Amino acid sequence: MTNNSFLLIGGYISTGSTPLICLLKEYDNVEVLENELRVGEDGLFYLIGKLYKGEHVDKNKFNQIRSKTLDYSKSINPLVSNFLSLIVRVPGCPKGLAEAISRYRLKYRSYEKKFSGYFRIFNNLFEELSEVNRNLNVYSNDVRLKKLSTLFNKALISVKEKNITNRDKIMLVDQLMSPKVLFADAYAPSVLKLLPNAKVVIVKRDPRDQYIDFINKRKKAYHLMNHQSSTSLYIKEFKERYDRMNNLIGDQLSENVLFVWFEDIVKNYEKENQKISNFLGLKDHKCKLKYFYPGLAERYVEMYTTYKHQEDIAKIADEMHDHLYRKG
Repeated sequence: MTNNSFLLIGGYISTGSTPLICLLKEYDNVEVLENELRVGEDGLFYLIGKLYKGEHVDKNKFNQIRSKTLDYSKSINPLVSNFLSLIVRVPGCPKGLAEAISRYRLKYRSYEKKFSGYFRIFNNLFEELSEVNRNLNVYSNDVRLKKLSTLFNKALISVKEKNITNRDKIMLVDQLMSPKVLFADAYAPSVLKLLPNAKVVIVKRDPRDQYIDFINKRKKAYHLMNHQSSTSLYIKEFKERYDRMNNLIGDQLSENVLFVWFEDIVKNYEKENQKISNFLGLKDHKCKLKYFYPGLAERYVEMYTTYKHQEDIAKIADEMHDHLYRKG
């Protein structure tokens, strides 16, 4: 990768993207954009995908996506945020209430505080995309695609210039290209084609440990349900996603996408680190083991073996057997 490239990290919830980021930030020519930048999966990439195909987007739909994306700049009052956090952690909190609070909090992501210039950068992007949308019949196919690629890269370069201290380094962005984006018919692989200088690493994890992590960290309100119901819901929510991911790996995705197992990063550290650095063209691992130490991460591998409801683990293994981590 060149210093004008972007390194995009993605993973489903609790699959291990954070440890991978810790490993990559040890390389001398990589700088991490702190905090997740999830601007695509709720509309922006749908919009870009439609324009990529030369399909006009209805004005109301366009404005709805624009409003939602720009609203991410706003913040929730800290007192309100803390109060909502307490509510969802109270034992017996109704699942419907927890989900409603989660949806409310997702609307206000404080991106203007987390990413300097967020509102201006993406407001400008929407202004220019609006022009493309109005002039679809005027642009040739090549002109339209080149314009979209230029606009998309320009927005990311602006984020880099405003938020990365050393602009000569490769900017690592977390969750801009999440699995939800990569495996959506509406916009993948068009989004990847518009970012020719980007490489994507997706982290996978054994679903049994992912489920346990949800329970332990009280994510997705599974901890508010009885264990049989939470297990069934987990399988319902994630099996279809993983089936689709397996069907597309090595088939329709760009050669600029690499899949790694969290378990391999921990258990086969040297081999996996070499594979990742070769894929990304990274050489100067000057701070090795400074931010990621595999020995400390081993406790997060095979957690399911000590889970008290082994019947639930067996159910996940049976129904999601194609997605289990296999040693070696």
